[in-house]
Amino acid sequence: MGIISSSFQAISLNMIYTHGMNITVMVKANAKKNDVKFENDLYYVHTQSPSKEGKANISVIYLLSQYLKIPQDNLKIKLGFKSRKKVVEIIE
Repeated sequence: MGIISSSFQAISLNMIYTHGMNITVMVKANAKKNDVKFENDLYYVHTQSPSKEGKANISVIYLLSQYLKIPQDNLKIKLGFKSRKKVVEIIE
């Protein structure tokens, strides 16, 4: 029952903020190189930017926009501003 409950919470969190499509992003700040990969329904973003003062968040939006070939204005961090795991909304 605990597994069903935690899955339901994750789904319901994504549903709450839906104006577009939500994606889950795992971030590695201070990486050796900038890179984006998609594996197992997660986007992995490696950024050279530090996690201080929101610099990594800005870099994550930039790198995702390049990878997905959409404007930066169409991406918004909804959850996880100070976390490695983020929910990013793609606004259409």
